[in-house]
Amino acid sequence: MSPMLDPRRLTPRPIPHLPEISKRFDGVVNCSDDTNIEGWKKLLRDDRPMKLAAGSISVVEIESKVLTTGFLEFDFVVEGTGDAPEIQILCAESYENDMDKGQPRSKDDRTNFRTGKLYGPTDTYFCNTKLSRNHYEPFWWRTFRYLRISVSCPPTSSLIFNSITYRSTHYPLPITTSVSSTDLVDKLHSTSVNTLLNCMHETHEDCPYYEQSQFAMDTRSQLLFSYTISHSDLLARKTIHEFYASRRDDGLLETHFPNPGRGMNIPQFSLYWIFMLQDHMIHFHDLALVKRYIGTADGILDHFAGRLNEKGLVGKFEVEGTWAFVDWVGEWFTPVKGFSSMGVPKAYYEKGAATVNSLVYALALKSAAEMCTALGRNDTTTEYLERAESIIQAVNEHCYDVKNGIYLDGPGATGQYSQHVQIFAVLADAVNGEAARTLMRRTIRERETLGLAKASFAMSFYLFRAAVKAGIYEEVWEELLSPWKKMLDQNLTTWAESESMVRSDCHGWSATPMYEIMREIVGVKSGWNETKIIPRVDLVNEMRGSFVVAGGDTVDVSWGESKQVKLKASKDMEVELVLRATSIHIKLLQGEEQCFSWT
Repeated sequence: MSPMLDPRRLTPRPIPHLPEISKRFDGVVNCSDDTNIEGWKKLLRDDRPMKLAAGSISVVEIESKVLTTGFLEFDFVVEGTGDAPEIQILCAESYENDMDKGQPRSKDDRTNFRTGKLYGPTDTYFCNTKLSRNHYEPFWWRTFRYLRISVSCPPTSSLIFNSITYRSTHYPLPITTSVSSTDLVDKLHSTSVNTLLNCMHETHEDCPYYEQSQFAMDTRSQLLFSYTISHSDLLARKTIHEFYASRRDDGLLETHFPNPGRGMNIPQFSLYWIFMLQDHMIHFHDLALVKRYIGTADGILDHFAGRLNEKGLVGKFEVEGTWAFVDWVGEWFTPVKGFSSMGVPKAYYEKGAATVNSLVYALALKSAAEMCTALGRNDTTTEYLERAESIIQAVNEHCYDVKNGIYLDGPGATGQYSQHVQIFAVLADAVNGEAARTLMRRTIRERETLGLAKASFAMSFYLFRAAVKAGIYEEVWEELLSPWKKMLDQNLTTWAESESMVRSDCHGWSATPMYEIMREIVGVKSGWNETKIIPRVDLVNEMRGSFVVAGGDTVDVSWGESKQVKLKASKDMEVELVLRATSIHIKLLQGEEQCFSWT
């Protein structure tokens, strides 16, 4: 009988192997015995042996200057033949406020070792007294900025540390963008890059410390961030294919994938995969890739079409196995519905529809229409645009509060408002022109007065995009940037997950500043067939850097007190410079700097 299944097929690895780079810890933060501090420092710096006496209990806290991912390596010798010494190793992202008496989790200054404490999972290693030399190294990499090492030596055995080091590891993204600007801009960019790289390994991850899962919504943003510093799309192509491989019989994709089994599904996340596919087309124009996957986009859109209610809005999804999550918003929790109501607008349950689902669906229809146009599927383009317009009409008819001039979280959901709905109303063209400008100003500046639920760090990326589209970006730049400035003040070296939920200190979806610096401040907007540079010279008074453009080439852009924008390209290329609303078409010659003045 023929086999029912083909044998497992091996295919070439689509991404490079992850490097492992030997590193040393940067210093000692705390020590249970002050007389041992110098000994620990010499051990970390020079591999000078550090002996812990039999019968002693020692605790030391050490640091890496920035949060990192890597393989820990401890090398030590056991002296004695009695009971084995025990080593406990706790990896932590930061110092936190005391939770020992049941206080809610909270963080302020992440370096506050004086009153803060380290919390996290602990590895326990029991030394082998039959071996004079022991080596500890976990199978999987750890995420850490701080380590607490607790060593308990029994009365009959001592322990000598010969080295405590680690090998840092993350995806080897070839970076060709560099930034040198004000101290603030430099910190925003370097912290964003560190965040992104720590969330890239064999896959993209939401965060390296906790789930280490590749979520579709998170990853869409992370890919866009990576395109600002590198022209390599190897991991992007792998990511797109992995979500394609997760497609379900209902047309949706798995919310996070690869995963060990079918989990709770967030329908809206499948729409972000459509955005992901369109982003790749814009940056790389690989129409063969788009053609391969466009059918999956059709299936996702058909699923949402099947959820339209009598008002023409996206209604409720299937209850079983579905989480109608939108964003981590503190107000969005319905206790009687349990965990699966977290991050879900209350109007979804109370009114049978959440406006934001319809708007994101309409935006995805427009994205798919652009891809269909590129593929010559003009009839489908027309269909998708008509479907999008129908959704938008339904939103404007049933979900707009005429009296207050703002969109509701659901049809008839009086008093329930959020930044999210206003953001996607602008992005989906439910509102435009002066009305969009007014709406976005109110969304940002009158949020508390109007009672709008606040967009998280993840959704702030789309808040920035809506500000751009409404033409108020420079007006609200300082206000939108304030959460990231606060994180810098709290001494983070990567961007945190959320303001409303204090947990992860490294979340890829929060690396928005690197996108803003490249695409909006320097203003490099490079698609497959054109490169525009639209610098916002009034927002940042000095800038110098080299920025990746389509094809993997670079353009050097700088300006400062001379009130000149200077451009230099790595090869001959044509660019359009828009300087204070004046458009200039330029032929840049390889290596030759050209200057353009403003007044």
